[in-house]
Amino acid sequence: MKEKTRVKLALQTPLVLDQVWQPIATAWFDKWKAYVTYDAVGDVEKVKGLHPGPLDNDPLQGRYCGELDGDLVADRDYVLLPEATAGLLIKRYGGGPTFPRNVNLADDSDDRSMEVDLWPACVTLYLCDRSHPTPDPLEREKVAHNYCPSCMKLQEAVEDVASVFTIDNTDTPTRYWLKSRPAPGLSITGGMGRRLTNDMVDWTIGWHVVGSAEMSRRLKEIRGGDVHTIVEVIIEVAPFRDPKPSDWPRSHLLEAWKQDIRMGDMIDARDAEGHFEAATVVHVSEAGDLVVRYWTGGDDEWILASDFDRRIAPLHSHSRDTTELKVDMTSQ
Repeated sequence: MKEKTRVKLALQTPLVLDQVWQPIATAWFDKWKAYVTYDAVGDVEKVKGLHPGPLDNDPLQGRYCGELDGDLVADRDYVLLPEATAGLLIKRYGGGPTFPRNVNLADDSDDRSMEVDLWPACVTLYLCDRSHPTPDPLEREKVAHNYCPSCMKLQEAVEDVASVFTIDNTDTPTRYWLKSRPAPGLSITGGMGRRLTNDMVDWTIGWHVVGSAEMSRRLKEIRGGDVHTIVEVIIEVAPFRDPKPSDWPRSHLLEAWKQDIRMGDMIDARDAEGHFEAATVVHVSEAGDLVVRYWTGGDDEWILASDFDRRIAPLHSHSRDTTELKVDMTSQ
C-alpha cells in the first residue's frame, strides 16, 4: 500500500480508548505531503516537492523532555496519527522527537467521546510523617512523580503514584493535602477585609486538606487552563491508629492563619454565651488581641490572643452562611 494511502486512511481512523497516537509537526507534514503529491486527484500527477528530510518535531517540544508545548493548536501546529502510521514515517525518514499519547474519555458525557490526551497531568506526591512534616523535594525516598491521564480522578491518581510508598492504609490513617491556588474565598467588601473561609485560610499556608468531594475531581479540572501546572499532593501519615486532631504531624499548620489576622477580616467568633457567630475584626491591638463585631448585632467583644484556639475559627465553619455579605462593619 502506498505511503500516502496509509496516511489518508489513518487520518480517517476513529479514536479507540487506550489506543496510542502521536502528533506530527504540521510544518514537516506539509513538506511530506508535497513530496508524495498527497493532494493529487485521480490519475493527475503533481510535480513532486523536495524531499522533506528527517521528521522535525522540535517545534512541538515543551519545557521538558517528552512534554508538548502548551500553546499548540491542532492543524496549525500538528496533525495526529495512530502510533503505527507515525512509526512508519519515522522509520522511513528518521528524525523526532516522538510524543506518544493515549486516547482517553474526553469527559463524563453519555456519548463517551474520546480525545488524545496530549497533556497528561504531572502528579507529584510527598510523603510526610512526624519526622518530616514538611514536603522536601530533595528527600527522594519521600517523593514520587508520574504522568497520569488528565481525565483521571485525583483519588485514582494518588493511589497510582503512591504505590511506590509502603503505607498500610488499613492500620495507618492518612489524609491528603493539595497544593493550593488563590481561592475564591478571597473577596473584598467595601474596599477592605478578607473572608477567611476554610479555602482562604488554607491558602495562607499554601496547602489545604482535601475532602472526599475534592478527591473525586478530575486532574484537568484541578489544573484549570494551565497544562503546565503540576498537581502536588502531600500524603500525611498519622503516628497512631486513632489520632486526635493535634496528633497529625501537620496539625499546627492548620492554625497558622490565626497569627496573621488583620482589621477588617471576617471570621467566626465564639460570643460570651458560647455560640459561634460570623464577625468582623474591627481592631487588632499591639499584643494581637482582637475586637470583633458580630453580624447579628450586639456589643463588640474583646478576644484575647491566648483564647484564639477556643474562640475563633474560619468564617462559616460554624456559623450559617447567609450568602449576602454584610456591609463593611468597620465603617459603621
